[in-house]
Amino acid sequence: MSLTPEQCEQFWTCADANKDGSLTIHELKAGLQKFLTQKKKEGEVKCIPDSVIVEIFTDLDKDGSKSVSKKEFLEEMMLPHRRETLKAEFIKLCNPVTKKMGRAEVAKMCQATNTYSDEVIEKILQEADKNGDGQIDLEEFLAACS
Repeated sequence: MSLTPEQCEQFWTCADANKDGSLTIHELKAGLQKFLTQKKKEGEVKCIPDSVIVEIFTDLDKDGSKSVSKKEFLEEMMLPHRRETLKAEFIKLCNPVTKKMGRAEVAKMCQATNTYSDEVIEKILQEADKNGDGQIDLEEFLAACS
């Protein structure tokens, strides 16, 4: 997830339910659900499996305290390498010939995150494939991940 500074502040305000200056994994999940519900209203539909929420939380919780401080959150969200990391992941996952992710590549990605099911694969393809060609190109992948 990569956000603008304004979106980071909005997300933090929404997610820090008890206003104690840190997020638990439950607050992060609830905040993501609220944030994505808003994106759904804007025409963007995304679903984040619990395993991905755990991964996001672990990445954010730099000190291992089982909570994410606002400083940890903002530092991670402002990292300029986020887009480059996503590009590198896409290159690893995509078909080397077409430079796109079709059903097989999405299935491999889902298996790696333990979220494999035909329903999940179809949902990812439907949500990310904006031009309707049945495959996800780099720009569609980046848009779906941000």
